Amino acid sequence: MNRYIMRAWAVVAACLFFSFNLMGKEISGNVVSVADGDTLTVRDENNVSYKIRLAGIDAPEKGQPFANVSKDRLTALVKNRPIVVKTDSTDRYGRQLGRVFVLVDINELLVHEGLAYHYVYYYPNDAGSRAEEAFARKYKSGVWSLPNGGVRPWDFRRSRKSGKLPEAVEPKAADVPETDNADQSAKPLYWVTISSGKVHNSNCKNFKNTRGYLTDNPSGPDCKICGGASKQ
Repeated sequence: MNRYIMRAWAVVAACLFFSFNLMGKEISGNVVSVADGDTLTVRDENNVSYKIRLAGIDAPEKGQPFANVSKDRLTALVKNRPIVVKTDSTDRYGRQLGRVFVLVDINELLVHEGLAYHYVYYYPNDAGSRAEEAFARKYKSGVWSLPNGGVRPWDFRRSRKSGKLPEAVEPKAADVPETDNADQSAKPLYWVTISSGKVHNSNCKNFKNTRGYLTDNPSGPDCKICGGASKQ
C-alpha cells in the first residue's frame, strides 16, 4: 500500500514541478504566427512552440474597430526578430501569460499607441499600462480616437455570451487601487457597474447602488441618465 502512495506522491510532485517550471520563466525564440493584437505563438531553439497571451493588455476583438490595425502592428514589431517573453502564469486556455520584449516592452507599447487597452480587471495595479493608456487617451491615439475609447474588448466578448459576465473577470473590492485623500479632493470618483461597464457620477441614482467599484479613471460607456464621466 505504501508503495502505491509513494508513486502517487511522485506523480503529483512531478506535475507541480512541471507547472512551476512553466511559470515565471523566460522564453526566447522567433514568432511563427500572430493571432490578433494580444496573442502570438513563439518557437524556441528546441523547436518547442508556446502560445503567448500578452499580459496586462486586451486588444480589440475581430470585428471591432482597430482590430486589424492592432494585429498588423504587433506583427510588424515582432516579425523576423528574436523576442524574449517573461511569463508569470497560464490562463484557462493553457496560454502562457507574459510580457513580450523586442528591445522595448511590446505590451506597453501597444497600449501607448492606443492599439490595446490596459486590462484593468486582471491587472489593476499595472502602473506602466495605466500610464501608457493615460497618454493614449490624452492624445486620442488609436481606439481613443473613438467616442470614449469605443467598446472595450471584454464588454464585446461578454455581449457575445448573452450578456453574462464571466466570474473570472469580476474585480474584487481589494483589487481596486485605493485613492489617497489628496487625490480624492482633486479628482472626482465614479462608480462602474460590473455587469454593463457603465460609468456613473456621484449625482446618479445608481452611484454605489449597483454591483461595481469606485475609480477616478473610468473606462466604459457613460450612463445615459447622469452622463457619467462626461458630465462631472
